[in-house]
Parts: sequence; structure tokens; C-alpha cells
Amino acid sequence: MIRRFLLLTLCCTFMIAAADAAPKGHGRHRHSVAVIIGNKTYQGRIPDVAFAHRDAEAMKAYLVQVLGYREGNIIDLRDATQAEFLSAFGNDRTHKGKLWRMIREGRSHVTVFYSGHGVPGLEDKRGYLLPVNAEADTAEINGYPVDLLYRNLAQLDAASVTVYLDACFSGDSSQGMLIRAASPVFVQATVPEAAASLTVLTAASADQVASWDEENRHGLFSFHLLQALQGKADEAPFGDGDGQVTMAETKAYLDEEMTYAARRRFGRVQNASAQGSEDTVLGKVPAEPVQVAALRPGVGPRQRTVGPGNGFREGGVPERRHGSRRHREGRRQELVPGAAGRWRHRLHLRYAASRRGGGAIGHRRPDPR
Repeated sequence: MIRRFLLLTLCCTFMIAAADAAPKGHGRHRHSVAVIIGNKTYQGRIPDVAFAHRDAEAMKAYLVQVLGYREGNIIDLRDATQAEFLSAFGNDRTHKGKLWRMIREGRSHVTVFYSGHGVPGLEDKRGYLLPVNAEADTAEINGYPVDLLYRNLAQLDAASVTVYLDACFSGDSSQGMLIRAASPVFVQATVPEAAASLTVLTAASADQVASWDEENRHGLFSFHLLQALQGKADEAPFGDGDGQVTMAETKAYLDEEMTYAARRRFGRVQNASAQGSEDTVLGKVPAEPVQVAALRPGVGPRQRTVGPGNGFREGGVPERRHGSRRHREGRRQELVPGAAGRWRHRLHLRYAASRRGGGAIGHRRPDPR
């Protein structure tokens, strides 16, 4: 009887702790769906977008840990190809891609986040999101049109649709021109207007460059956007301190902080572009800011790979240790949220048997002699 009582007590304690650790917005966003795209590594001569993956991971962490999105409801793409864009959002004939299949009509809030290159079409002057296997000079053929994205999103029967684009459409970038033999003035894109049902924030105006934040290792827009959504925009003089972050508060914060950072650090003008109702609530202020990459440079939101000098090559690829009966096949350090919202470390070590064969892990083969 005592043993049963103790077991019941432990179960109740665990359930209460799990409830306290769960995101408070879980109920409202139980059926919410997101598409998160981080396009970093491009093919051919197109320069990489150094921090696109970190931007995407940080936004995903915010949606899951603060707003309460379920990870199974997130279409999470890294280095997305043209086929993956079409599969997620549909094409000019149908909007019924993966995103359409995942939403619950009238109940799902939808968030779309993109960090990567944007380019203008040389002929049609439309703005295009650039898949990693596309050519910037032929965006009309292998890019994904921004106006098509808006049109297909507007056809979703969603409770709300919010779009964040950390990209510019001038044909220029922090690493130089993306389109050969053309000036930014010649290829300036016409950024489409979104439908009234959409809320859209983009990193820069049509003729501007989206800057990188080398210090925090994020896109300048992504870093300040996450700061705004986690409460900076709700503070005076931008907000009213009610715990909710609106479109108007976020835009005011970006106009002050992001625009100033671009001018001070890079000597350029960068103004975020906003479309949609100023009263739309974009975020909520957490009791404690989540430990996302945007706030802790050098560390991912849920996992970091042990780097060079610890048996790993760049990118987390394990190094073989020749001459040893065993080699480390994988090692990673996870940051696991505790019941009180704190983070504790859990180290996973995974070993493989020797290259020369043998029994199970930890089993010593008999001496053949």
C-alpha cells in the first residue's frame, strides 16, 4: 500500500511539473501549423547565406517553446529545393500542397518563416524566393514567386496567416550581386501586396540589402524580430507592456533598433516592410526568454554538435581513430528543458564496434591463439 501511495505521488508530481514546463500558449496553438525554411548552402556561384540555418532554428524554438506549436505541425526545411517549395505551398494551378493538407479549417494559425536569398526576375521584375538549386539569373524559371506565395496562402481557410521573410529582392546581397551583368537599379523588383487576410513582415524594402549580424550570427532582421517577439517590442517606448506583442509594436521596434543597427554597423539603410493590421498579435512575452540561438550565440536551441578538437571534424562529422578497437561514431550534447524551465545537460555517447569486426558493444573477442 505504501509503495502504491509513493508511486501515485511521484506520478502526480511529474504531471504537475510537466504542466508547468509546457508552453502556456499550447491551447490556442494546438492546431497551428508552420513552414520554416532556412536556405544557407547554394549551388554554383551563388554565395551562401551564412546564418540562415540558425535563423530557422531560432524561429522554430520560439514557436514551439513560447507559442506552443507542436513540432509535428511544423514543415521544417533546410536548404529547400524548388520541388520542396512547390510541395509545401503549391504552384500556380493549385494551392493544395503539404501546408493545405495539415491545417484545420478555421482553427489553424499559420506561420511562414524564410531566411535565404531573394532575387528579382530580369524580365518580369517580380520578387522570387531562391531555392538552393536555382540560378539567380533565371529566377522566372526556377525561383518561387513571392506573389504566388501570398496568393496561395490567402486561399487557405486558416484562422490567421503570418509571414516573415528575411530576404531582400534587390539582386544584391552582403556578399555581392547575385545576378551577373546587371545593376540593382536595373533589376529592382516590384514587391507584391499581400491579401488583406495576411500579415507580412520582410527584412528590407525592394531596393535595399538585408544585412547580416556577424556578432550574434543571425540575419539582422531575424535577430531583432525575435527580440521584439519575446518582449522588447512590448516595452516602452514601443509597446504598452500588456504581455502581448502586436504588429504595430514590432514594426516600431524594428524601425528603431534594426534600422539603427544597419546604419551604424554597415552604413546602409535597411527598413523592414510591413503589411497587415497593426492590431494583429504576433507574439507573447514569456515569463523567461527561451534559450534560443538568437540569445546565445554559438549554441543551437535544442542541440549542439561537439566541434573540432573533440573527435569531430567541421559540421559534426566524427573522426575515425585508427589503431583503436573502437571509435566514436557519434556524440552530441543536448540541452533539455527541466520542469522549472531551466536547462540541464545530457550527454549521449554512442560507440560502434571496431572496423575489424567483433561482437556487441562492450564484448571482448576471445584471443585467437
